[in-house]
Amino acid sequence: MTKTLISFLGTGSLEKNDSNGSLKSSRQYRTSKYRIENAEYDSPFISDALRRHFNYDQHIIIGTVRSMWEEAYRVFAGEDNINADIYLSLSEFCINANHKTKLDEFPYKNELESVFGNNGKVILIHYGISQQEIEQNTRIIAGIEQYLAYDTEISLDITHSFRSLPLYFMNLLIYLETVSKKRLKVDAIYYGMLDVYRELNYAPVVDLSSVLKMNKWITGAYLFKEYGNARLISSLMEQENKSLATQLKNYSEANSINSVAAIKQEVKKLSALKFDALSPIPAMIIPDAVGEFVDAFKDIEVFSLFQYELAGWHYRKGNYGHAYMMLAEAVITSACEDLEIHYDKEASRKEAKERIWTENSLFGSKRSIYNKVNKTRNIIVHSLENDKKIHGMIADFSSFYDKLEPLFK
Repeated sequence: MTKTLISFLGTGSLEKNDSNGSLKSSRQYRTSKYRIENAEYDSPFISDALRRHFNYDQHIIIGTVRSMWEEAYRVFAGEDNINADIYLSLSEFCINANHKTKLDEFPYKNELESVFGNNGKVILIHYGISQQEIEQNTRIIAGIEQYLAYDTEISLDITHSFRSLPLYFMNLLIYLETVSKKRLKVDAIYYGMLDVYRELNYAPVVDLSSVLKMNKWITGAYLFKEYGNARLISSLMEQENKSLATQLKNYSEANSINSVAAIKQEVKKLSALKFDALSPIPAMIIPDAVGEFVDAFKDIEVFSLFQYELAGWHYRKGNYGHAYMMLAEAVITSACEDLEIHYDKEASRKEAKERIWTENSLFGSKRSIYNKVNKTRNIIVHSLENDKKIHGMIADFSSFYDKLEPLFK
């Protein structure tokens, strides 16, 4: 696995040149003591401290044309290896650059990348002061993927630069982690707490990776609430509560295979769960995500009504195929219940389906509606060629559902 550090570079603060004549920019980050896992490093850049501590394979630095590139060149090249002409030229360009300066005017990009080590990259971005610049930055950051190796573990340093940029790009990298075929993983988000330097006499480097976990929990909650898919929440729960993780997984599998009897059983189990002992993030998310579904179904005892309500739930969540299948089966179950025959036996369900058409007392005028539902259900289940428009089939469901309601309530 390749370990890559992605960091941001700001503009620094103006300082007077040292009187000893050493080569130094008129702006700089003050040298600070960074503490990482009880080890301390003196450097103007937290990324320099992180590189020394974790020994990254690759370093990518993101900044604007006005960022303090001349100081990054000085620190990472080392005082003995500085090319004075490059340093002074970079300093003059960056100090005089502004939001109107074009990115392709930036000088010495290759020379900068060489001092960042193997596969080092300079990524230039706009200030992001307009929607157009934000969109351009989005494309630039998304393009970082091309510089990353397959199976890369990313650490993100958000200490410097405009405060809006690291937060925005952090989410872009999480997006890349989700969609990239390169198996990227955002593993850590580091922030050097210079805010408390005067109090502690060092800057603690804290890992804000709980933000990454929160994003995954939010995604898991969305998948559960929208589609009844609890696989992600279940996997996140593995380290904390295996029993709850197993129950969530069992529910998710029952829902994915559309096994109503199993779903009904799992709902009862989930309704009995206690969430008091959960850690803060799942304690905020799981009760709400699970509770919405459980509260809607936990008190439904009549099987046909459970199927009918589940059909409506699938429709509202956009699972239209499941909705039609469930509604058609709910009608047959209702007929079995009216005839007082076993709704969970194949022979009984076949008998009920036949008697729907032969006995006027069974459903009466609702028979024609069931016929339409069943025809659409067959088209979906058997992938039949037909003249029906997809949008029409979706729109028709709501009408069928409402007209069949008296059979169940």
